Amino acid sequence: MSKWQKIETARKDTDESYLLWSERQGMCIGSWSPANQCWEEDISGYDVSPTHWQPLPDEPEEEK
Repeated sequence: MSKWQKIETARKDTDESYLLWSERQGMCIGSWSPANQCWEEDISGYDVSPTHWQPLPDEPEEEK
């Protein structure tokens, strides 16, 4: 798995979701909201104010 990176290094010009770390909320999956100008949790839409991020892992390969 990737190492945690400071949130300032995360791309905001994409709709890609990341694994985010927030002191208030812990770990969650979220993305940058251009409309609200904040990082939001994908499920709830709440501002999570993360301090760190990392890419989501690849999906598991289907067994044959």
